[in-house]
Parts: sequence; C-alpha cells; structure tokens
Amino acid sequence: MTFLYNNLTNNDEKTYLIIIVIAVAINLLLRQLVMLFASDDEIKPPNGFQNLSFKEKIMHMLVLHVQLSSASGRGRSRLPENWHTRFGVT
Repeated sequence: MTFLYNNLTNNDEKTYLIIIVIAVAINLLLRQLVMLFASDDEIKPPNGFQNLSFKEKIMHMLVLHVQLSSASGRGRSRLPENWHTRFGVT
C-alpha cells in the first residue's frame, strides 16, 4: 500500500494500471466469497427482504449484485421477474 500511496502523486500510467488490476481482483474475489458464505435464506429470503437482519440484507444485496453481473450480457437474467418490485424500483 505504501507503494501506491507514494506513487499516486506521480500520475504515472503504471500506478493507475495497478489500481485498476487491484479493483478488478477485489470485485472478482468478493463475488466468489459472497456466494461461499451466503446462506439459503440470504440468497432467497423465504419471509421477504424486509424481515432480514442488517447483515442478511447486505449479503442478499451482494448476492443480487453477483447474480446481476453474471447475468449481464447473457440475454436472460437469472433473477425472478419481479425482483425490481421487491425493492420499489419502477
């Protein structure tokens, strides 16, 4: 981290490339970790989203992020058709 902090003021392309690689790696690792640790209730809440605890809501939203990002570009979403109504999205 000290390497990144010291080189951020230089504005060189190598530093930006390293930051981009780290960001992509974190995004890919987070995706795998979320799916490993998410319970069945966090993946598909049986009693609705509003009845989950704060931790379960965070995990559920991360699972949705994983499902949406893995479904993008494939033409058909893996999410249920009414996923947007659960969150009040119109």
